[in-house]
Amino acid sequence: MQGKDIEKMLDQVIAGVSNDPHAVLGMHDTGKGVIVRVFDPAADNIVLIANGKRQDMKKIRAEGLFTCTFPRRKKHFPYTLERH
Repeated sequence: MQGKDIEKMLDQVIAGVSNDPHAVLGMHDTGKGVIVRVFDPAADNIVLIANGKRQDMKKIRAEGLFTCTFPRRKKHFPYTLERH
């Protein structure tokens, strides 16, 4: 998926009109690593926890869209989220 396609799909998720929100939310390969996207309008901060390590997700849209990238990861991995 190209950047513009992803942005359009994220706009649809935020607007509540996406037919497939999980096509862009959750964990995805980027070709340059792995990205995790979360949409939570009520969250001020989200922490991703994987393998005992905690990482603050970056809020990229005021509506509640968060991301966390892992450029050195090539495979998906289990994680949990903590909302603040």
